[in-house]
Amino acid sequence: HPDPAGVLAPAIRAARSAASANGRDLAVVVSLCGTPADPQDRERTAGTLAAAGAHVFLSNAAAARCAVTLASGNSE
Repeated sequence: HPDPAGVLAPAIRAARSAASANGRDLAVVVSLCGTPADPQDRERTAGTLAAAGAHVFLSNAAAARCAVTLASGNSE
């Protein structure tokens, strides 16, 4: 997709907002793959997703560690 973050960010914001309105917290963990040379601009994509409330990582391992921490109830 030419702008994956542009499509996903509004959905992330809406889902997090809906959860918050119901007294819940919704964590979104992203493992972002790509290179700085990709046409989607990895850094811009990461920034857009993070601004929408996602935890963004450039490795699956780091994303998995974050998800485990969140699922265990530990603070972010």
